[in-house]
Amino acid sequence: MRSLPPAPGRPPGMERREMLSVWNRLRPEEDGQGTVEYVLVILAATAIALVLINWISGTNLFDGFFGGVLKKVIGFIK
Repeated sequence: MRSLPPAPGRPPGMERREMLSVWNRLRPEEDGQGTVEYVLVILAATAIALVLINWISGTNLFDGFFGGVLKKVIGFIK
């Protein structure tokens, strides 16, 4: 098998394993990135829920809807 000429910008004699080793040492760490993304999603969902609860509690929708559901459940149990 013949050897390929070095790629442009690649030092001659540097093997693929060595290039990957250098790349792995130079690339930024991503440890914990998934955890941060989950926390941001949870915070966004909490903010939306708080806005909805605040809006619903200002209307009669909360008492009317959940009161009706509760009355039906109690009537079904009796």
